[in-house]
Amino acid sequence: ASLDDIESKLDKALSFSPTDTYYIALSRINFVRAQAAASATTGTPESNRAIFEEALRKSIETARSAVSANSASYQNWLSLGMIYSALVPAPLSVEGAYENAYFAYSEAAKRNPLNPEIPLFSAQLELYRGNKEAARSFVRNSIALKEDYADAYMMLVQLEIQEGNTASAIASTEKLALLMPNNPGIYFELGLLRYSNKDYNGAVKSFNQALILSPDYANAKYYLGLSYAQLGQLARAREQFETLSVANPDNKEIQSILEDLKKGKNSFLNSSVKN
Repeated sequence: ASLDDIESKLDKALSFSPTDTYYIALSRINFVRAQAAASATTGTPESNRAIFEEALRKSIETARSAVSANSASYQNWLSLGMIYSALVPAPLSVEGAYENAYFAYSEAAKRNPLNPEIPLFSAQLELYRGNKEAARSFVRNSIALKEDYADAYMMLVQLEIQEGNTASAIASTEKLALLMPNNPGIYFELGLLRYSNKDYNGAVKSFNQALILSPDYANAKYYLGLSYAQLGQLARAREQFETLSVANPDNKEIQSILEDLKKGKNSFLNSSVKN
């Protein structure tokens, strides 16, 4: 169904029963419409801006109506906060959006103080403002409420990486790997962190685990090969790059590394990690 059809049915539902559930659904529909207009590649900038502003107005208006209909629901306050929060970062940077989002999240927290999701949303809001210390505090609060909250550890890893705290980022990613043991991407990120920290044995372990979970993970093979090369295990490194070469015959970088390895060299190594 099109957004217009869904919106029409929700309007009918609201005419019979103006409940917060319908208002929130309508708010989300209009927010999706606003997002689509903001990223539209067709139409004129003027028309897209007009669609964006009207859809955003309706999204905020109906979210506020949900709060008015049932102000005791933390979810209604959370939905309102999420809309305002999305307007904080560039290129939108809407004036007053941060303050409105902060207030809405605070009201949500008052109504459900034990929910770990709310401080995590607050952390994201602070990150949008570049306030990393406040974001870190909210993430810690979230983890205190739910020690095995994987989403909170993901954000904590991002924060530690941005701050250049590699050791702390590794510790948080190790915790995340325990919480999500079947996610190859987490083991890959852990491998990158260990590689950048010159823990090449640890990197080998992480990349191998990523490949056990996802045998065709090309980036994991690439960095596993580099890790072996850093350890001087050139035969094992060559094995990884030969596999990559078959799958990527036109990749000049892989071919160059493979040629060096065949000559018993590892001169291609450098200290940087690219992701």
